[in-house]
Amino acid sequence: MTKLMRILSIVPMVLALALLPACETTVSGSTTMTYNPSTGKFEGTATVTVTIKKKSLRAGAVAGGASGLEMALAGIGGAAPTLMSPFMNVAVLGSRGELLGADQFEVVQTEAGTYAFRDPEAVDAWLAQLGEAASVVMAFDMSGDGNPFQATVYSDGVSLGSDIIGE
Repeated sequence: MTKLMRILSIVPMVLALALLPACETTVSGSTTMTYNPSTGKFEGTATVTVTIKKKSLRAGAVAGGASGLEMALAGIGGAAPTLMSPFMNVAVLGSRGELLGADQFEVVQTEAGTYAFRDPEAVDAWLAQLGEAASVVMAFDMSGDGNPFQATVYSDGVSLGSDIIGE
């Protein structure tokens, strides 16, 4: 009986250790930009991917839902890029890379270089119907000075990760 009690007492600790790394996320990004001589700026499309290192996670639970999801863009060696459109394309991929769903949502600038969904409840409702997600890809059109920039994704003020794009 004592041996059983000892085994049962360590089960929560083992579960916590097993689940802690399973909830990690990474953020990666890429961009395709070309110089537009009529505007004097570089323009193109950037993608930022949030990858969830967990095999079973409902899309609606990604980053705690969209209500607290924000993305900050910071210039490196220059100004931060600006969005050319108030819309962001969002795609959710499954663990085998299959497309679970894609849609376009309006974003608002909450402060310089920081963007959040205008209607996070609509994004949450959409995410909730998609099933188990392995990654969320956000694509947006932007313009800037051509310098690299850092994209950081936050959930309720906590950084999920960041990447330097354009190096």
